[in-house]
Amino acid sequence: MAKFMQDGASSHRSKTTKKYLLKKNIPLFDHPPNSPDLNPIEKVWGEMKRRMREKNLIFRGFQDLVDQIQIEWDNIEEEFINS
Repeated sequence: MAKFMQDGASSHRSKTTKKYLLKKNIPLFDHPPNSPDLNPIEKVWGEMKRRMREKNLIFRGFQDLVDQIQIEWDNIEEEFINS
């Protein structure tokens, strides 16, 4: 069975969120609150954001943003992913 993973964000730890997840019987991945980042995609998103900021891009609409995200995604090197 798949499990839902959360980080330590306050919205994830709130009583309301915990109650909702329990009510909906959504299983959580149990890990220590101070564990290292176990979600490698976070580092990829961070790198993509850094690259886009460096270009000082101006988007004329949502599709421009989506297109640039796709470009940056395609340009992430395999070595970066493997690291």
